[in-house]
Amino acid sequence: MGARVWDIFYLLNRQVLLIASLALAVGIPLASYLLHGWLEQFAYQISLDWKFYATVATALLAVVLFTVGFYGVKAAYSNPADSLRDE
Repeated sequence: MGARVWDIFYLLNRQVLLIASLALAVGIPLASYLLHGWLEQFAYQISLDWKFYATVATALLAVVLFTVGFYGVKAAYSNPADSLRDE
Protein backbone atom coordinates (compact mmCIF):
# COMPACT_ATOMS: atom_id res chain seq x y z
CA MET A 1 0.00 0.00 0.00
CA GLY A 2 2.69 2.49 -0.99
CA ALA A 3 5.76 1.15 0.83
CA ARG A 4 8.95 0.77 -1.14
CA VAL A 5 10.39 -2.69 -1.68
CA TRP A 6 13.55 -1.76 0.22
CA ASP A 7 11.50 -0.63 3.24
CA ILE A 8 9.63 -3.93 3.40
CA PHE A 9 12.86 -5.87 2.92
CA TYR A 10 14.52 -3.89 5.72
CA LEU A 11 11.63 -4.23 8.18
CA LEU A 12 11.34 -7.99 7.72
CA ASN A 13 15.06 -8.72 7.75
CA ARG A 14 15.85 -6.51 10.74
CA GLN A 15 13.68 -8.58 13.05
CA VAL A 16 14.75 -11.94 11.69
CA LEU A 17 18.45 -11.03 11.75
CA LEU A 18 18.13 -10.00 15.39
CA ILE A 19 16.68 -13.41 16.25
CA ALA A 20 19.34 -15.21 14.19
CA SER A 21 22.10 -13.19 15.88
CA LEU A 22 20.74 -14.13 19.30
CA ALA A 23 20.66 -17.77 18.24
CA LEU A 24 24.29 -17.52 17.13
CA ALA A 25 25.31 -15.82 20.37
CA VAL A 26 23.83 -18.72 22.35
CA GLY A 27 24.63 -21.53 19.92
CA ILE A 28 28.30 -20.87 19.13
CA PRO A 29 29.61 -21.11 22.72
CA LEU A 30 27.41 -24.14 23.39
CA ALA A 31 28.53 -25.87 20.19
CA SER A 32 32.15 -25.02 20.94
CA TYR A 33 31.92 -26.61 24.37
CA LEU A 34 30.14 -29.74 23.13
CA LEU A 35 32.36 -30.21 20.07
CA HIS A 36 35.53 -29.74 22.09
CA GLY A 37 34.50 -32.52 24.47
CA TRP A 38 33.42 -34.80 21.64
CA LEU A 39 36.55 -34.28 19.51
CA GLU A 40 38.88 -35.08 22.43
CA GLN A 41 37.74 -38.72 22.31
CA PHE A 42 39.31 -39.40 18.91
CA ALA A 43 42.85 -40.62 18.33
CA TYR A 44 43.54 -38.05 15.64
CA GLN A 45 42.52 -34.74 17.13
CA ILE A 46 41.74 -31.51 15.37
CA SER A 47 41.02 -28.10 16.77
CA LEU A 48 38.23 -25.86 15.58
CA ASP A 49 39.38 -22.27 15.32
CA TRP A 50 37.35 -19.12 14.87
CA LYS A 51 37.24 -19.51 11.06
CA PHE A 52 34.97 -22.54 11.39
CA TYR A 53 32.46 -20.63 13.50
CA ALA A 54 32.69 -17.54 11.29
CA THR A 55 31.90 -19.66 8.24
CA VAL A 56 28.90 -21.24 9.96
CA ALA A 57 27.63 -17.82 11.10
CA THR A 58 28.05 -16.34 7.63
CA ALA A 59 26.25 -19.27 6.01
CA LEU A 60 23.39 -19.05 8.50
CA LEU A 61 22.94 -15.31 8.01
CA ALA A 62 23.11 -15.70 4.22
CA VAL A 63 20.39 -18.37 4.24
CA VAL A 64 18.23 -16.24 6.53
CA LEU A 65 18.68 -13.14 4.35
CA PHE A 66 17.96 -15.05 1.16
CA THR A 67 14.87 -16.81 2.49
CA VAL A 68 13.24 -13.86 4.21
CA GLY A 69 14.31 -11.49 1.45
CA PHE A 70 12.83 -13.70 -1.25
CA TYR A 71 9.42 -13.85 0.39
CA GLY A 72 9.57 -10.20 1.39
CA VAL A 73 10.23 -9.04 -2.16
CA LYS A 74 7.57 -11.44 -3.43
CA ALA A 75 5.06 -9.92 -0.99
CA ALA A 76 6.16 -6.38 -1.83
CA TYR A 77 5.56 -6.88 -5.54
CA SER A 78 2.22 -8.61 -5.10
CA ASN A 79 -1.00 -6.70 -5.51
CA PRO A 80 -2.69 -6.17 -2.09
CA ALA A 81 -6.12 -6.48 -3.70
CA ASP A 82 -5.33 -10.05 -4.76
CA SER A 83 -5.02 -11.18 -1.15
CA LEU A 84 -8.39 -9.62 -0.28
CA ARG A 85 -10.26 -11.13 -3.21
CA ASP A 86 -12.11 -14.43 -2.68
CA GLU A 87 -11.27 -17.17 -5.11
